[in-house]
Amino acid sequence: MQLTTDAAVKEMVMSLQDRQHVLALDYDDSVGESGIPADACAIVGRIRLLVVEKSQLPESFDGTVESDLGPIYFKSFGARFLDETMNARKAAYSGYELMGSGGLLTPNLLIEKI
Repeated sequence: MQLTTDAAVKEMVMSLQDRQHVLALDYDDSVGESGIPADACAIVGRIRLLVVEKSQLPESFDGTVESDLGPIYFKSFGARFLDETMNARKAAYSGYELMGSGGLLTPNLLIEKI
């Protein structure tokens, strides 16, 4: 899998990331305080690109997506919800979106530091 980002996404991630942090693509709130898994139908509506301390990344993040930001960890069981080629970009309205080769994966890609 491959993820490319536009300048706005790069700028946002770089403002949050330092040497102790890695990137993770989370689709069920398993990183952070809520820890609430989503069901399969809700996954596409809640995808987050997280900047997280490497030591806080759960072992379930067992796969990586190659990107222009470096490796991004993700749960390999969720690969079926993603595309082989993806693009994270600034949305036309506000916020960020994640596009796949087949179309829009989420219109609300959250980018946050945990």
